Amino acid sequence: MKGENKGFEILGYIVLGIFAVACILPFLLLISGSITDEITITAKGYSFIPAKVGFSAYQYIFSHMSTFVRSTLISLGITAVGTIIHTALAATMAYPLSKQDMPGRTAVSFLIIVTILLNGGLVPTYLVYTQFLHIKNTLWALLIPTLLLNGYNIILLRNFFSQSIPASMLEAARIDGASEWKIFVSIVLPVSKPMLTTVALMAGMGYWNDWNNGLYYIKDEAKMGLQNILNNIIKNAEFLSSHASSVSASTTIPVESLRMAVALVAAIPMVLLYICLQKYFVAGMMMGAVKE
Repeated sequence: MKGENKGFEILGYIVLGIFAVACILPFLLLISGSITDEITITAKGYSFIPAKVGFSAYQYIFSHMSTFVRSTLISLGITAVGTIIHTALAATMAYPLSKQDMPGRTAVSFLIIVTILLNGGLVPTYLVYTQFLHIKNTLWALLIPTLLLNGYNIILLRNFFSQSIPASMLEAARIDGASEWKIFVSIVLPVSKPMLTTVALMAGMGYWNDWNNGLYYIKDEAKMGLQNILNNIIKNAEFLSSHASSVSASTTIPVESLRMAVALVAAIPMVLLYICLQKYFVAGMMMGAVKE
């Protein structure tokens, strides 16, 4: 029996190792491609070890330094504010829905689930945000649409509150005279830190990686986030590359390596954030998956 467990453990390590390699290799190719000379990529394609190192892609990105810094600050601000508000709203709504005796609980939960499965379509959504909420070409356009579209996190928190927080703990607080708001702030939220961190991380990734809102609602480049600016940099590079003969015969626009560099620049902040919050993320997912 002990030998079987050992064999199963070894098999598990092998499978996890394969998955880890499958996740790491594309990232290594991304790094390698971003620092490979453009002419070498065009002639030989991508490789894990650069045949000739070149940093023209990063030089091209940072040649737009003022635009790059401004868009990065916008994305950081929107991500921070949006994550905090989204997590607070999701937790505030999920807590009463976790109560079995809440009036209208089933109807409200049904409406939330409907928003996960269905939406009104792009045109009605665009008209609501531009004609009724008037957020077009404002920073609100980067914040509000994503803030209102994720019912999954509410359901996740609702299930966690109802299954993982002992009812006896909450009842003891009520006997001591604590109000529901006091229980929520002083007991539920501190106990739920791993799950709240998990929700915040997913919300933050959604905000950081979002470029649809900037594409649909923002026309002023000064109000665009990092993802849209990086996308514009790639488009400009492709345009210049296609008209290279009219620009300069000796000019090489790093289109291929630039794609890799842009993806790497956009991914690094979230990778670093995940590394810092990994233990909370794993704990939150495990706590949400286990019933009391």
